[in-house]
Amino acid sequence: MRHFVLVLFILLMLCLSLAGQNFIAKKHNTNTGLLSINNTKTIQDSNFFYYTCSFGGLQRYDGTQFKSFKNLDGLHNYRVTDICEIGRNQFLVCNYFTLFKFDGHSFMTLQTGLPTTVIYKKVIALSGSRNVVVTNVGPYLLLKDDKLTPFIINGYRGIEFLIESENGRTVMYDSYAHSIILLSKNGGEHSYKMPEKIRVSDLYMFKDTILAKTSEGVVELHHGKIKPFIPEGILEMGIKVMDCYMDKKHRLWILDQTGTLWIKNQQNWQNLSEQFALTKMVKPHFMEDANDNIVVTSLIGVVVFRESQIYKIPIEETHNNEGVYSISTYSKDTVCVGINRFGLVLLANKRKYIKEISNAHLLVSSKDIEECNYFDTGDKDIVYIRKKGLYILKDNMLFPYSIVKANLAHLNRGMYDPKRDCYYAGSQNMVLRIYRDRIDTLRFDHIASGLRAHTFLLLESGEVLFTATHKYLIRITGNKLEDITEQLNIRQKDFAVTKHGDRLWVSVLGEALREYKYHHKTLTLMRHIAKENGLIDVNIGNIVFDKNHNLWLNCFSGLYVLKTENQRNQIYSKKINLTQSNDHVPLIEGIYAQDGHIFAPSTNHIYEIAVDEVLKEPKPYSTYFSEVRVNDVTLQSLIDTKRITLKDGTYYFPPSFTSFLFHCNTVYHGLDDAIRYQYRLNGLDNKWNDLQETNILNFNNLQSGSYILEVKSIYDLHNRFSTSTTFTFIIYPPYYKTWWFRLLVSTMAIGLIFGYIKRREMIKEKENTMTLQMSELKLTALQSQMNPHFIFNSLNSIQNFIMQHKPLEAAKYLSKFSKLVRRILNQSFSHLTSMQEIVETLKMYMELESFRFSNEFVWDIVMHDEDEIADISLPPLLLQPYVENAIIHGLMPKEGPKCLTIQIYVKAEVLHCIIDDNGVGRQLKTGKEEHISRGGKLTADMIMTMKTLLNTDAKISITDKKDAEGKPLGTTIDIAIPLGHSFSNK
Repeated sequence: MRHFVLVLFILLMLCLSLAGQNFIAKKHNTNTGLLSINNTKTIQDSNFFYYTCSFGGLQRYDGTQFKSFKNLDGLHNYRVTDICEIGRNQFLVCNYFTLFKFDGHSFMTLQTGLPTTVIYKKVIALSGSRNVVVTNVGPYLLLKDDKLTPFIINGYRGIEFLIESENGRTVMYDSYAHSIILLSKNGGEHSYKMPEKIRVSDLYMFKDTILAKTSEGVVELHHGKIKPFIPEGILEMGIKVMDCYMDKKHRLWILDQTGTLWIKNQQNWQNLSEQFALTKMVKPHFMEDANDNIVVTSLIGVVVFRESQIYKIPIEETHNNEGVYSISTYSKDTVCVGINRFGLVLLANKRKYIKEISNAHLLVSSKDIEECNYFDTGDKDIVYIRKKGLYILKDNMLFPYSIVKANLAHLNRGMYDPKRDCYYAGSQNMVLRIYRDRIDTLRFDHIASGLRAHTFLLLESGEVLFTATHKYLIRITGNKLEDITEQLNIRQKDFAVTKHGDRLWVSVLGEALREYKYHHKTLTLMRHIAKENGLIDVNIGNIVFDKNHNLWLNCFSGLYVLKTENQRNQIYSKKINLTQSNDHVPLIEGIYAQDGHIFAPSTNHIYEIAVDEVLKEPKPYSTYFSEVRVNDVTLQSLIDTKRITLKDGTYYFPPSFTSFLFHCNTVYHGLDDAIRYQYRLNGLDNKWNDLQETNILNFNNLQSGSYILEVKSIYDLHNRFSTSTTFTFIIYPPYYKTWWFRLLVSTMAIGLIFGYIKRREMIKEKENTMTLQMSELKLTALQSQMNPHFIFNSLNSIQNFIMQHKPLEAAKYLSKFSKLVRRILNQSFSHLTSMQEIVETLKMYMELESFRFSNEFVWDIVMHDEDEIADISLPPLLLQPYVENAIIHGLMPKEGPKCLTIQIYVKAEVLHCIIDDNGVGRQLKTGKEEHISRGGKLTADMIMTMKTLLNTDAKISITDKKDAEGKPLGTTIDIAIPLGHSFSNK
């Protein structure tokens, strides 16, 4: 029945007509950053930047700030007529007499081959990656080598405008033929000859309708005829369409002959110029961006029209001075905002309705709206009317709620409890629990005097809590009231409370927002939200939750929404601008949430906010570096002055560039400031780091090496990440850290060390040579000393033969002696000789000595392993002194048999020369000690010389042989010489 009544009263009572399009207009002019008011075109590229062409140059806009491109970037002659994106980060720019390629940073002039007097007017991007440049002398196709060649279709050479439809049709305007030509997919052609005085300046195609913008207004081409374009309702308004545009939602935008901008939706026309105080528009260009915003560029600037999901619904003046309203639920999509003499005032679908109550005039004397609360209990409807009382609505009539006679006119707003079928309401120092048949009075004088109940909360457990004068939190237990304010543990006793699930949320005025868990009649603090962790305004009036569990706060500085759950376990606070001007904050008295909408009553109207639309996930957006400074110099300046190198997307910096500053920005054309940034830099760490309340990155004293800086932005409300942008750079190491310098130093060091070693080796070799020479001279000197000693003894023997008159023996001895002398003289020319030569010399000497002493002793020389020993080289007379001592001092003084044995052998790489006699030993004093000591000294010196010369340490051991009684039996001498490479003549 409720819906029937609604339909009835739509026809009978006052209502608002369907509101116009709810837009917010953001105007850009020279005061907000534009270079010039003479702007001709705005496009949005694949990175979501706006690019605006003007007589002052080219500008890029990211939703927050403008960047201008001028001479320093290679753009000469600031009059930019057109820009067209031909690939990601690749543009063609018409700059009157010049055609440029543009990469988003710098310009490159194309050498098209056309005369310098040619004017470049616009660029048309066609299918198949074809780009046509329109000039004052005709259209040209841009080739791969950046040259231009005439562009001709079906013989038409004067093409100025060309559009391609989705169904394969092509519409173009040929200025030479002064005709609009329609080419069908199958090759058919239809031509519309334009009147001579009419100049065509653009073409449009709306579905199957072809429109042409001309000097006389917009005309429609249909069935071979040309007629003015007259949308429905235009004739009644008495205007003429001079320009038009149809957006994605099929809404028609038109500009009339006075420069006024209109929009049509369904049957209504809305004057946007009047609504947003726009001056006369001239030559507009329409563009719809990725966020469904309509961007209108004209000679007065750039205006961005953005749809708002916040609707302002007018309500008549009320009796109270504040002019504000209470709101309560009526049905799923309808709320009750008050009552007047005709009935309940309802809001639904951004309209105001009246639900008729036949006896409402008995309670409300004026048609102005009075405050009331409506409760749908299922089987009956309860209506509380301020200053009037509590009623049941039945059959379109109001009846007293209770049969008990009582004055209920001065109650505060209350709450219906369906479990107990009663209504709680506050009055002075008491709470009334109103049943149909009785009224319970619960007084709280014992808590404090002068209190009034405000907000009632029915908990999941069935318990009822309420706040009293925003200073006390009281629990109703049976017929008792219990003050539980102390469980809140707050200092400031000025707070509001709301319920969400099993949690209580308490806003403490001027302090914080607190979340409590209520369990077993106990409050436990779960979270404390203040300014330091995201709460912007702590002066909170009241709070509500929407269907998505977002928290909405009515604060002194405006309306805010808090997202209390995200991956960082932090909150995000966003301000909701209810009006187009952020400077004006309307007075809001309470907020109410229902079915995806937030209602905010204000003076003479109510704001209705579509939650899903206002908080919807934004369109794609991207992050970029708006400025890079290195050692406090802009990156572009470093490139222009060739102080750094850019190759394959990598920047190369000299070692002196160690301080880097990056300004991070996001291309985002929404209304929110919910953007924060994260970054990571390899080489320092490889984890994502948060930028806290800033968009500036600063790195100082970077070491040499390769770096990749990644930055991404995050839309906090939905925890959505943008794609990251990177900056790759290499800092060259200083020369002393380069590989070539280290190689050079290493090579020089190795060379110096090698030279030093070689020099030392040369010095050592020279010293060794001198030492060897000295050793050889010493050995030769020793030999020269030993030879006369031997010769002297031999001559004595010859003398003895002569004196004994033994000429034959003397001659024979002399013959043997001459051979021995010759042999010794031959050996004296070399300081070393073979063992075989030494043995042969010893044999000749021993034969000579045996002959001299009339064969009184026998001798024998034994060489073991003669083949192995024969080539060992030793000083020639090494053994001779010991053999001579053995004969003269050992054997000759002895009585009886005399024997001398010489054994030579090798054992364990040591050469042993053993001289053994059975003479009188070394105890006998003969008076010839001088000769013995002299021969021993010569041999010892020779051994020392051998150590230096041959690098060997020879040892001489002498053994005095004795019998059991201690009598001498002779002497054994062992000369042990370690063998080495110096001992071989092989």
